[in-house]
Amino acid sequence: MNGRCVRVALGQILVEPGRADDNIGRALAAIDAAAAAGAEVLVLPECLDFGWASDAAGSGAEPIPGPRAALLAARAGAAGIVLAAGFSERAGDQIYNAAILIDRDGTIIGQHRKINELDVARSLYATGAKLEVFDTSIGRVGIAICADLLLPEIGAALAAMGAEIILSPSAWAVPDDHDEVITPYGGEWRSAYGSLARQCGVAVAAASNVGRIEGGAWHGRPIIGRSLAVHGDGAIAGLAAFGREDLSVCALRYRQGPG
Repeated sequence: MNGRCVRVALGQILVEPGRADDNIGRALAAIDAAAAAGAEVLVLPECLDFGWASDAAGSGAEPIPGPRAALLAARAGAAGIVLAAGFSERAGDQIYNAAILIDRDGTIIGQHRKINELDVARSLYATGAKLEVFDTSIGRVGIAICADLLLPEIGAALAAMGAEIILSPSAWAVPDDHDEVITPYGGEWRSAYGSLARQCGVAVAAASNVGRIEGGAWHGRPIIGRSLAVHGDGAIAGLAAFGREDLSVCALRYRQGPG
């Protein structure tokens, strides 16, 4: 496949529900570790501040930009790394499941609000209504959050808008009785990402955290990592560990568009 290759880190950190300061500290450490490993891009998980579906976001979420996002932007700029990170965003009286995109100079250049939120979290999060593609130092980047990419039309729309890479903060949970040996996790994501890549030529890198969900219908379910990156031709580029913190760095190939 003709195009470009960048080193992408999947920052599979522990996210403890409601413990924003501790979670931000681990995110900052992941930025430093990714840069030390030679990564040009780092993807961090969905709602890394309070945890996905955590009721604590209702009182603790900040606007974007805000102090917590600024901390990550400053560290990414110091490290010279492109960063996609998931946040809980306050906008007036609503809370969004959001993600920010930071270029390697530390500038927050883009934001996305999750569209395809799971029904179990819709009482907490408002629904996003916009897709965008952003010009960065590594090319044209689209942002999607977790289940957004289970809707093929979202990935296809980002590709049609010129995205060369899609970065996807995620939080992948399983029931307590999930057996990773009998039923290895991630088939639906390999299928969704692989189909998108083969049909549209766009690469995908997704990072999930580890930890447990607190609150809502899925209270207590483990979030298990298994962060995944797929080349622009559909082949798997990187796969992180199941059920533990991990920083997986891979060379991600993608088709570079004109200009």
